Amino acid sequence: MSANFYAWLPSLPLDPAAKSFGDDVEALYAKAEAPHPKLLEFVGALLERHPDLDGSNNTCWAAGPLRDEILGGFINVAVAWRQADEAWAFFRQTAHAHGLVCYDPQMGRLYPP
Repeated sequence: MSANFYAWLPSLPLDPAAKSFGDDVEALYAKAEAPHPKLLEFVGALLERHPDLDGSNNTCWAAGPLRDEILGGFINVAVAWRQADEAWAFFRQTAHAHGLVCYDPQMGRLYPP
């Protein structure tokens, strides 16, 4: 079981309060844009603390490699449920340090940069 956390560039027109939010996120998957450099830096910072998913599953990430989860200026990160609280705090701090918007879809909480 896992939790998901989203982060994106403030320039993306995403609003979790909008009825179209789910469709807007799905549209990002359909575009399959190359990873934005700012998201690559963000993922690099995440991986400095928690290693990428590997054969041993000795990490908090529930999917990976994390770089492959980047869709242009957006990322959806799956985290092991048992480590979700700790990972969310680190995810949010790191995203803000990189000027990204964060969203916790489980709790419906948006954190602007």
